[in-house]
Amino acid sequence: MKKRNLHAFRIVHMSLFYVVCVGLALLSEYYDLQLIYGLTFSFTSIFLFLLLLTYGLWPGIIGALVVYTVSVFQFHEPMIDLINVLEIAFLGVILNARRNMLLLWDGVYWIVLGIPLMVITYYFYYQSLSMESTLIITTVATNGLFNALIAEMVDRYVPQGFRGIVGKSDDQGIPFGQVLFHFSITAVAMPYLIFVLMNSWNLDKAITNSTHQQAMNTMNSMKEELNKWGNRDIRGIRLVSKLQIGYLNELVSKHTTGNLFQIVITDSQNRILAGNDPHSLEKTHYDWRADSITIKLGETFYEKIPQKHSIIMPTEEWREAQYIYNDMLTRIPLQIYIIMPIQNYRIQIYEQFLAQLSYLLLFIIGSSLTSVFINRAIARNLSQLALTTTGLVDKIYYRKEMEWPNSRIVEIKSLVDNFRHTSHKLLLMYHDSLEMNKKLQEQTSMLLSSEEKLQHLAYYDVLTGLPNRLLLSKHLEELLIMENQMRLPIAVIFADLNQFKQINDTLGHAIGDNLLQTIANKYSKLTSNDCQVFRFGGDEFVFVLEGAEESELLEVTNGIFSSFAEPIELQEMKMYVSVSLGVSLYPRDGQDLNTIFKNADMAMYVAKEQGGNAVYFFNPELNKLVTEKMLLDNGIREALKHEQFQLHYQPKIDTAQQTICGLEALIRWQHPELGFIPPTKFIPLAEDSGMILEIDKWVLQEACKHNKLWQDRGLPKVPVAVNISGKHFYQGNLFEVIRRVLTETGLQAQYLIVEITEGVLIKNVDQVLETIMKIKDIGVQISIDDFGTGYSSLNQLQRMPIYQVKLDRSFISNVATDTKKSAIVKAVIELAHSMNLKVVAEGIETSEEMNYFVQLGCDELQGYYYSKPVPFETFAKLLEKRDRFVLEKGEI
Repeated sequence: MKKRNLHAFRIVHMSLFYVVCVGLALLSEYYDLQLIYGLTFSFTSIFLFLLLLTYGLWPGIIGALVVYTVSVFQFHEPMIDLINVLEIAFLGVILNARRNMLLLWDGVYWIVLGIPLMVITYYFYYQSLSMESTLIITTVATNGLFNALIAEMVDRYVPQGFRGIVGKSDDQGIPFGQVLFHFSITAVAMPYLIFVLMNSWNLDKAITNSTHQQAMNTMNSMKEELNKWGNRDIRGIRLVSKLQIGYLNELVSKHTTGNLFQIVITDSQNRILAGNDPHSLEKTHYDWRADSITIKLGETFYEKIPQKHSIIMPTEEWREAQYIYNDMLTRIPLQIYIIMPIQNYRIQIYEQFLAQLSYLLLFIIGSSLTSVFINRAIARNLSQLALTTTGLVDKIYYRKEMEWPNSRIVEIKSLVDNFRHTSHKLLLMYHDSLEMNKKLQEQTSMLLSSEEKLQHLAYYDVLTGLPNRLLLSKHLEELLIMENQMRLPIAVIFADLNQFKQINDTLGHAIGDNLLQTIANKYSKLTSNDCQVFRFGGDEFVFVLEGAEESELLEVTNGIFSSFAEPIELQEMKMYVSVSLGVSLYPRDGQDLNTIFKNADMAMYVAKEQGGNAVYFFNPELNKLVTEKMLLDNGIREALKHEQFQLHYQPKIDTAQQTICGLEALIRWQHPELGFIPPTKFIPLAEDSGMILEIDKWVLQEACKHNKLWQDRGLPKVPVAVNISGKHFYQGNLFEVIRRVLTETGLQAQYLIVEITEGVLIKNVDQVLETIMKIKDIGVQISIDDFGTGYSSLNQLQRMPIYQVKLDRSFISNVATDTKKSAIVKAVIELAHSMNLKVVAEGIETSEEMNYFVQLGCDELQGYYYSKPVPFETFAKLLEKRDRFVLEKGEI
């Protein structure tokens, strides 16, 4: 709609501009510029040229025909109008093909067609070429060229906004040479033309004044003589006496000089009495206004122009034009007419005017040659520079040789040097770009050739080759869209390896990576069209079952567990690995991807907390467990601040004496809202959050303080064992903490045993060894807790200043009946004794277990068979009965 309105707006303005140009052309034709004695200067063709330049051939010709047809009927000069119409037609044909250089082609028209046609016409009509004809031809041609110059300048230099309004949106620019040419021609032609016009007008005025003065002097002289006549002469005039008429003729002859003017004397009724004008004497009455146009130049002075029109000579009527001066005598009833033919002055004026126009043409030719010379010096160099720099990029691309102009003008020379330097830089840049493009093409080829590989890397795990987390999300999103329509369930199983971090830390990442690859191969064998496996990250894998029925789900989970029934052999090392599974079902357990993932992950962690090698299905109760976990995590700090933690102590029994030889400090938490919270719940949380460091410091402080209090009461002095997290060894200040606690509590170092897990000995061995050596040097004993569950080597054990090792509970139960366990326990005890290490068996719950380890020569026993962990005061009673412990253990 907007484009349509804009188009209509332009059509209206173009039509209005066309009508205005035609109207101005008609006005210019009617109100032409009068020079002198029939010579005129018209601006009509300026507007017709603009029509040609704006609208093209036919609109321009139609406008010219309208204007000059009206002119023929109005002014009766068909030849000049025909020449002008031919000029418009000729230029229209030329400019229709190339719409520039109007002045040049107009000059060609006058030289080739316009002037020759006028010369032939005048020669054919008058049988000769007079000075007057030459002047007419020169004036008309000069008029046409001047109008072409003005029209070309208007078309070239009109503002772009106005050009757009009239439909000329092309803006090709103006060559500098053309601007220089216009300036040169205009600078010469315009002032000189104004001078010619002013000179012609001044000359006409001078001739008129001179003629008027001469006629007035003659009139005064004649009136002076006639005023001397007496009454007799006056009566003779009234009676038309021949005598008085003869006197009048003598008076006319006396005051007439050559052919400069004639005199006619009439009576009051305009009857001719005397005179020497042959045309007037042929008549009886003198009517000087008949068949002519009279122009009053003074009170009694007129210009008389006969009403004659020539179809080829516009100055024809001026050949018989006259100045008329008349006056009436007061005493004598006579009127005197002094007639001065303009022809006497016209030829002289025409010759002078022709000379001036010739000079004008010579000056124009001279200025044109000057502009050409300057153009060669300036514009030619600029044009050559423009031509050289046109398509500069292509020339550089095809390595074409460029010809740079040479100029002595400083500015142009500097401009050429700048362009030459720029082109050289562009050439260097182009060569660099070719090299870069070549490299880019090579890289593009490499990228294209590896597109499939990149696609594989984007959606598949590099280590295992299984689909990765990104492809899992995409696959599940597609399934959710499809299953929403079919309403079939989807099962998501999170499978997480148990103790993988410990394996990775103790055996190294290479072994861990090999283990993941082996497990991925096992999982891949469980896949089918409806069951896909993905690596979620780390040691977590995800199984996705489409349309999961209960039987299929059990088959997959059992298959996963079966994959770990046999030990995995890696680098000549066999290891048993277990897995924890968490299951979430769509749409039962969630309506979106994130919820399903979260619930499956939550269920998997519950399975892991249940001891691993188990599967757990998500249920809403898990949210409560997670909430409880968060509550515990946040409550650990509060427990330290508000003394919610307590220490319980479990005795260690000397195997040979069956008396208390030591004790282990065990932390307990009585939560104000949740009640008793076992260590198995909050210790892992404290490990993850880092609060275990503060808890261990508190336990160490309390255990040493309590042991010192018992000793101060006179109770037997036995060492207290405190479990220390491996994180202390990586903080670098465990030694300072122990020394400070011993100093503050006053407990001797020999009554403190620091228990560390076997895994601490594997990671950062040198740092751990340095810390243990410092602790050992001050007298504190070192014990390895849960010995046999880690992956420490004998070489590492023999380097450590260890006091004792504690067998894990997993080796104690059913040891008497399990031959494999029995063999392992015997070997460990014998190995420890060979290394001068004491052995503690913890978790003794039956007399059979107690007797078995006594027979094996185990140094110390610990477990519920003797006593459960008890508070501070209760354990003090145990110490009081130390020597009677076995006999009275049933009292505890």
